[in-house]
Amino acid sequence: MLTKGLSEAYERLKLSHNLALAISESSDVEGALAATLRLFVEAGGWAFGQVWVPDESGQALRCGPVWYAVDPTLERFRKASLKIHFRPGEPLLGMVWQDGKSRWADELHLDVRSFLRADAAMA
Repeated sequence: MLTKGLSEAYERLKLSHNLALAISESSDVEGALAATLRLFVEAGGWAFGQVWVPDESGQALRCGPVWYAVDPTLERFRKASLKIHFRPGEPLLGMVWQDGKSRWADELHLDVRSFLRADAAMA
Protein backbone atom coordinates (compact mmCIF):
# COMPACT_ATOMS: atom_id res chain seq x y z
CA MET A 1 0.00 0.00 0.00
CA LEU A 2 2.80 2.41 0.90
CA THR A 3 4.56 1.64 -2.38
CA LYS A 4 1.47 2.61 -4.37
CA GLY A 5 1.23 5.92 -2.52
CA LEU A 6 4.90 6.66 -3.15
CA SER A 7 4.54 5.74 -6.79
CA GLU A 8 1.56 8.09 -7.21
CA ALA A 9 3.41 10.86 -5.39
CA TYR A 10 6.42 10.35 -7.65
CA GLU A 11 4.22 10.53 -10.77
CA ARG A 12 2.61 13.76 -9.56
CA LEU A 13 6.01 15.24 -8.77
CA LYS A 14 7.34 14.21 -12.18
CA LEU A 15 4.31 15.75 -13.90
CA SER A 16 4.74 18.98 -11.90
CA HIS A 17 8.41 19.12 -12.88
CA ASN A 18 7.64 18.47 -16.55
CA LEU A 19 4.89 21.10 -16.51
CA ALA A 20 7.18 23.72 -15.00
CA LEU A 21 9.85 22.94 -17.59
CA ALA A 22 7.45 22.97 -20.56
CA ILE A 23 5.79 26.20 -19.47
CA SER A 24 9.10 27.95 -18.84
CA GLU A 25 10.32 26.94 -22.31
CA SER A 26 7.17 28.24 -24.03
CA SER A 27 7.45 31.52 -25.88
CA ASP A 28 3.79 32.52 -25.39
CA VAL A 29 0.57 31.62 -23.59
CA GLU A 30 -0.71 29.49 -26.47
CA GLY A 31 2.50 27.44 -26.41
CA ALA A 32 2.28 27.03 -22.63
CA LEU A 33 -1.34 25.86 -22.93
CA ALA A 34 -0.41 23.38 -25.66
CA ALA A 35 2.48 21.97 -23.62
CA THR A 36 0.33 21.72 -20.48
CA LEU A 37 -2.49 20.02 -22.35
CA ARG A 38 -0.13 17.49 -23.96
CA LEU A 39 1.37 16.53 -20.61
CA PHE A 40 -2.04 16.14 -18.92
CA VAL A 41 -3.47 14.09 -21.80
CA GLU A 42 -0.45 11.80 -21.82
CA ALA A 43 -0.39 11.46 -18.01
CA GLY A 44 -4.10 10.67 -17.94
CA GLY A 45 -3.84 8.14 -20.74
CA TRP A 46 -6.56 10.01 -22.64
CA ALA A 47 -7.05 9.88 -26.39
CA PHE A 48 -8.00 13.55 -26.80
CA GLY A 49 -7.90 16.88 -25.01
CA GLN A 50 -8.53 20.47 -25.99
CA VAL A 51 -8.45 23.91 -24.43
CA TRP A 52 -11.13 26.54 -25.01
CA VAL A 53 -10.01 30.16 -24.67
CA PRO A 54 -11.74 33.52 -25.01
CA ASP A 55 -11.59 34.91 -28.54
CA GLU A 56 -10.14 38.34 -29.35
CA SER A 57 -13.40 40.08 -28.39
CA GLY A 58 -13.63 38.25 -25.07
CA GLN A 59 -17.27 37.54 -25.84
CA ALA A 60 -16.97 33.91 -26.98
CA LEU A 61 -14.81 30.83 -26.50
CA ARG A 62 -12.80 29.46 -29.39
CA CYS A 63 -10.94 26.20 -29.68
CA GLY A 64 -7.36 26.66 -28.58
CA PRO A 65 -4.66 24.00 -28.44
CA VAL A 66 -5.65 20.41 -29.12
CA TRP A 67 -3.70 17.26 -28.33
CA TYR A 68 -4.72 13.78 -29.36
CA ALA A 69 -3.44 10.29 -29.95
CA VAL A 70 -2.42 9.41 -33.46
CA ASP A 71 -5.86 8.40 -34.64
CA PRO A 72 -7.22 9.74 -37.92
CA THR A 73 -10.81 9.59 -36.65
CA LEU A 74 -10.02 12.27 -34.06
CA GLU A 75 -9.01 14.72 -36.79
CA ARG A 76 -12.67 15.14 -37.81
CA PHE A 77 -13.60 16.08 -34.24
CA ARG A 78 -10.71 18.56 -34.04
CA LYS A 79 -11.80 20.22 -37.29
CA ALA A 80 -15.41 20.41 -36.11
CA SER A 81 -14.20 22.12 -32.93
CA LEU A 82 -12.33 24.80 -34.89
CA LYS A 83 -15.57 25.90 -36.55
CA ILE A 84 -17.47 26.50 -33.30
CA HIS A 85 -17.53 29.44 -30.89
CA PHE A 86 -19.43 29.40 -27.61
CA ARG A 87 -20.98 32.47 -26.04
CA PRO A 88 -21.75 32.58 -22.30
CA GLY A 89 -24.76 30.41 -21.50
CA GLU A 90 -24.69 28.49 -24.77
CA PRO A 91 -24.67 24.68 -24.76
CA LEU A 92 -22.31 23.06 -22.30
CA LEU A 93 -19.03 24.97 -22.69
CA GLY A 94 -20.74 28.35 -22.69
CA MET A 95 -22.75 27.33 -19.62
CA VAL A 96 -19.59 26.26 -17.78
CA TRP A 97 -17.90 29.51 -18.80
CA GLN A 98 -20.86 31.58 -17.61
CA ASP A 99 -21.35 30.09 -14.15
CA GLY A 100 -17.90 28.59 -13.50
CA LYS A 101 -19.37 25.23 -12.47
CA SER A 102 -18.07 22.00 -13.96
CA ARG A 103 -20.49 19.62 -15.61
CA TRP A 104 -20.31 15.92 -16.37
CA ALA A 105 -22.30 14.09 -19.02
CA ASP A 106 -22.08 10.32 -19.34
CA GLU A 107 -24.04 10.15 -22.59
CA LEU A 108 -23.39 13.52 -24.15
CA HIS A 109 -23.80 12.14 -27.65
CA LEU A 110 -27.51 11.60 -26.94
CA ASP A 111 -28.18 15.33 -26.50
CA VAL A 112 -27.31 17.01 -29.80
CA ARG A 113 -28.62 20.37 -28.50
CA SER A 114 -25.95 20.43 -25.78
CA PHE A 115 -23.19 18.87 -27.79
CA LEU A 116 -22.81 20.64 -31.12
CA ARG A 117 -20.05 18.31 -32.31
CA ALA A 118 -21.99 15.10 -31.62
CA ASP A 119 -21.78 13.86 -35.22
CA ALA A 120 -18.03 14.31 -35.34
CA ALA A 121 -17.63 12.72 -31.91
CA MET A 122 -19.70 9.69 -32.88
CA ALA A 123 -17.58 9.21 -36.01
